[in-house]
Amino acid sequence: MFKRLYRWILSVVLILSAIIIAVANPQSVLVNFNPFAPEGSGEPIPLFLVILLSILIGLIIGGFASWWRAGEARKYARAFKAYETAEKRTQTGESKDLRPIERA
Repeated sequence: MFKRLYRWILSVVLILSAIIIAVANPQSVLVNFNPFAPEGSGEPIPLFLVILLSILIGLIIGGFASWWRAGEARKYARAFKAYETAEKRTQTGESKDLRPIERA
């Protein structure tokens, strides 16, 4: 219950922060991704878009890095689960092959 409420409060705060940034920074800036282009060339983009897109790209890269780093822990968790399952099967005498036995 509190986890859901916490998420809603955090979402509202983040959305209000984005709106405040957008209202406070309406001016345009020149964005150029070509380092060899002449000075002053580029596309005018509102500053709030540059800020919000930078934050979004950082969140995506950080999330991917965290997911990548946790891969080893996920691998160990899968191996441990397989080990536990095998232990339970040996304790109960259950075989790994769960197909019905055909009798002649």
